[in-house]
Amino acid sequence: MDAANDTRSRLLAKIEAFLARTGMGASHLGQRAEAGSDLVKKLRAGGDCTTRTADKVNAFIDAWPNVPPYKRRVASERRRSQSNAARP
Repeated sequence: MDAANDTRSRLLAKIEAFLARTGMGASHLGQRAEAGSDLVKKLRAGGDCTTRTADKVNAFIDAWPNVPPYKRRVASERRRSQSNAARP
């Protein structure tokens, strides 16, 4: 096994353990880690990723659960609170 496959296998094992532990969906992890929603699918199929992407995923998993709120959720909550504030 070459170094690239070993690195990919270790990253995928870390991801799979994280997903099992947290119950998070694979595509959601990719989105939250800003690595692309298809990352896990790609790795499971034998594909690779850049070291930058691997670093993002590792950093996200290592920081869990102390990660910033999901950007879409924050924007949605902000819009909701602004519309509630505008009501009489």
